[in-house]
Amino acid sequence: MFAILLLSHLGACSMDEARMRATLAGATYPPAPQPPRAVALGNLRSGPAPSDAKVRMSLLLFGEEPESPLAFVRPLVVGLDRGGVLVCDAALGAVLRWDSRTTELKPARLSPRPARPVAAEIAPNGDVLVADARNAAVYRYDSRGELVLQYSTTNFRPAAMLSVGDEVWVTNVLGHRIEVFDAGSGRYLRSIGRRGGGAGEFGAPLGQARRPDGHVCVVDALNARVQVLNPMGEHVRTIGGPGDLVGYFGRPKGVAVGPDGTVFVTDAASQRVHAFDADGRALLAFPEPGRRSSDAQQIGMLSVPGGICISATSPLQDPMLPDGFEPAYYVLVAEQLLRPGVRVYAWGGSSTAKRDTNAAHSAEVVAPWREGQAVNPHWSASSCHVCHAVQGGEIVPRRLLADAMQPAGSEASIDASPATADALCLSCHDGLRALAESHPVGRIARTAMTEAPRDWPLVEGRLGCLTCHDVARHCDATVRRPTANSSMLRAYDAADPMQLCVQCHRADESWRTNPHRNLDADGQIIGASCTICHSQTPPIVSDGHRRNEPMLHVDGSQLCLTCHRRHWDVSPLGHIDRVASEATLCVMQARAAEGGPASGGNGFTPSNTGSPQHPLLPLSKNRVTCYTCHNPHQPGLFPDDSPMNVVSTAPEDAHASLRVGSETLCIECHAK
Repeated sequence: MFAILLLSHLGACSMDEARMRATLAGATYPPAPQPPRAVALGNLRSGPAPSDAKVRMSLLLFGEEPESPLAFVRPLVVGLDRGGVLVCDAALGAVLRWDSRTTELKPARLSPRPARPVAAEIAPNGDVLVADARNAAVYRYDSRGELVLQYSTTNFRPAAMLSVGDEVWVTNVLGHRIEVFDAGSGRYLRSIGRRGGGAGEFGAPLGQARRPDGHVCVVDALNARVQVLNPMGEHVRTIGGPGDLVGYFGRPKGVAVGPDGTVFVTDAASQRVHAFDADGRALLAFPEPGRRSSDAQQIGMLSVPGGICISATSPLQDPMLPDGFEPAYYVLVAEQLLRPGVRVYAWGGSSTAKRDTNAAHSAEVVAPWREGQAVNPHWSASSCHVCHAVQGGEIVPRRLLADAMQPAGSEASIDASPATADALCLSCHDGLRALAESHPVGRIARTAMTEAPRDWPLVEGRLGCLTCHDVARHCDATVRRPTANSSMLRAYDAADPMQLCVQCHRADESWRTNPHRNLDADGQIIGASCTICHSQTPPIVSDGHRRNEPMLHVDGSQLCLTCHRRHWDVSPLGHIDRVASEATLCVMQARAAEGGPASGGNGFTPSNTGSPQHPLLPLSKNRVTCYTCHNPHQPGLFPDDSPMNVVSTAPEDAHASLRVGSETLCIECHAK
């Protein structure tokens, strides 16, 4: 399919227009019935194939066919020049240029050639800036490709360049900062930032892009975020963060900003481009990864996206677009594996979203990438049937889909109960198809410490989804999804959000019990903190070894996920609640027995279930859980140096309370 699509744009063959339009109609994001914001058009991979006449002439003169056209092997960064696309290819060690008029792919004429080009940028005056990782320098070439000057400093590995006023900013992966040079002389001026995770600090900064307001977006790779800086280098805001939801990153690489202020970030972990509005709010992510069953999905799929840029015109000649779609500009993405090349997407932006404001705010904003396509029924006027039953072709507003099997006229079929609503809500809000809500359901609503308002619905005296969420608000077809309180919380005031909490909790410190803070100022155990997760306070054994069941309210990680979001996972399949393989158990046992970093020489210990337990990395019925890697207890709760008290002392692990240092955590379970 890719060959057919590419050759059709290059004029080597043709494709039925009706089939092409149908294919492109399926390569739209978000998916139908929502109006598309992005449309996948195809992949630039090589120059045009030799014509039949050229093949015949070569056979006649030389006895062999002409060489195959130059093709991308591992494109890293994509940029624009006048009438073409510049791409740095790591495998070829060259800067290649795609001519949008002739569709030819040739090495860019640069003298001298950079040894290992990893980034290319066009300066405002038309000069070409190229980062050479091998020679630790940035070269500036004029319009003829002749070297003008170079930018370099000590402890320097350039990753991306950007012209900012009279300066050139270069992200320095080795120094975890931005190096600033005088654009005209090449003189080193200063650095911006340092290594760290705070505002204005970096961990392996990569791509850069300028916003219409003059601010600069910088990909902060190891911190899994994008930082926005003003022209003086001061931190303005942060976009995204670590995670595997839309708007969160695992391995961000490139960033580009459209003329309307939309920010696009490539993420090699989720294999997607994440789009944000000018204020940093997530819009959607595209394409749908992990699905290769149709031509449309093939056109849009990404495999390890890298650099990204914005083009006012399409590098594909006469691009085919779905009916009614009007592109505002085009998004070009360097794709490094499987089908190396440059992906081309048409971006419609707000011009297409205005057709249906309800539908435009779709579940694409919140649905994890691995679960595929989703439509948010809460703010789509055409999606009432997702939650409500249909009778005679008409929606029954007060009858939920889960009650559809009840006899007609029964109480349940007329007025759905809160318990039924909970089951329906949790069929999506399970942390997989949509975000899990942070406040756990099933808790007793009225206790000595809490008192739910009398007019808030309960489920047999316990909290339910409808206790706090007034979902009836979206049943009015004229209501639009609000920027604030899109979760439809009762009694919510965006100016004073804590007022929602004191609707049920006393306005003192008693309701602020933290399950991870288990000791008071005198070192005594706070029983209320234990019973948030445990059915009763477990005994504190003297040697800190696990011998009994933890008596958790829920086995596995679901208890953790009622308050915490899933974070980005290095494994595409995820770790949470996966059954540990026999090989993994053997590695864990061997590592523990040999006294590795995580074992303390204690070996596996027996449990009352008959399954062996690693002293530091506990499993739940041989399943990996959140608390396998993270220690949920406050340091000092258990005896010093005991398996249940040990936590990584590395500064970079402090925020996560890892049981084992992040550098050695993987090899505790996996062979090298």
